[in-house]
Formats: sequence, C-alpha cells, structure tokens
Amino acid sequence: HEVVINEAESCKSVKKAADGDYFVIQTEKGVEKEKVTYKARRVVLALGNRGTPMKLKVPGEEMKVTRDGKTEDKVKYKLTDPEAYRRRRIVVVGAGNSAIEAAVDLVARRKGTEITFRPDDEINDVTLVIRSDMKNDLKFGNKLQVYDCIDEGRIRVFFGTSVKEIREGEVVLMNARTQEVKETVPNDFIFAMIGGDRPTKFLEAIGIKIG
Repeated sequence: HEVVINEAESCKSVKKAADGDYFVIQTEKGVEKEKVTYKARRVVLALGNRGTPMKLKVPGEEMKVTRDGKTEDKVKYKLTDPEAYRRRRIVVVGAGNSAIEAAVDLVARRKGTEITFRPDDEINDVTLVIRSDMKNDLKFGNKLQVYDCIDEGRIRVFFGTSVKEIREGEVVLMNARTQEVKETVPNDFIFAMIGGDRPTKFLEAIGIKIG
C-alpha cells in the first residue's frame, strides 16, 4: 500500500496551519538531528502510554558496538526477538514485568507457566540489575519464573545496584545508595527497562488538554 516508514525520526511539534485546514509537522531525523518539515491534512498520534524510554544517563550509554560484523547500539530499551541473542553476555536493568520477562526469555523458553532452559550452545549469560527490590506490581508468574532461573544459576541478580559506567566489553556496577563500585561484569549488550517518560508534555505542547 506504499506506506512510507521513517525510522530514527522523532516528532517535535504539530501545529495547525494558519492559512488552511492542514497541519505542519516538525521532526528530527538521524544522529545529526536533521530538521524535516511535513504537511498533512490529518495527524494520527499513536504514541502509546509508555512514551519515550527512560535512559540510564551514565557514561557510555550512546556507545555503538560491532558483533558478528554488525554495528548496533550497545544499550537497548526493549527486547523484540530473544532468539537473536545466543551466547551473549547481557545485563538487564529493571525490576518490572518487561525487565523480568526479558531476563527469563534470554535464558529460557516460556510456555504458559512452564519454562525450559535453553541448551548450552544458545543460553545467554544474564545479569539482572535491580535498584532496590522487585516491583510491587510484578506478576506472580513472572516472579516465580525469574526466581527459578536465579535458583538454577541461570540468572545472576544484583539488588540495591545500578549502572555506573558502560564500556565496550564490560559494565561497572555500583551500590545504588552509596555509589561505591560493586563489581565490573563482562558484557556485550544492555537492556535498560526502567520505564518511560509519558508523552504528557509533548501532547500539551501541541495543544491537547490532559485530564
């Protein structure tokens, strides 16, 4: 249907045109943040409730790494395909349902309430980093599965911990309260699943009333 999809492009403003029944949309594209202008008769806002993923805000977060000849971001904010990661050293940051499910999916395959651990030639070395404790709204099934993985030695967990620095082949962890270095762990990729900034400010900026 000739739908055009522009990746790595974010919408910055939507304004009603002064001279007609259409909108002027301003975006930024790519790493260079090239400014682009569109005109549209109608605009559909499909932002979701999560908004923009929250970042770790630590040195090295914007790092690119090359693995198997492919250059990509070292830090990712969602796990789309667990099967794309095999025999990798992965840190998952977060204590909500998305983070816990990602950690489990990287070491096991889920079928309902049951999990089957991946074979040795596929399983990832997963470290789960949690700032305080498991979230109160964590699904009971997710809690059971992640503790099964921890008890079996498939997932290593650090409570009361956060990321201090990201390097090409390792991650420096620190005490979340004192900020003292706890440990440096070997690492290929990081999945930062610590929530999102809701798009409230953006919606209000383009004239939409909230509440």
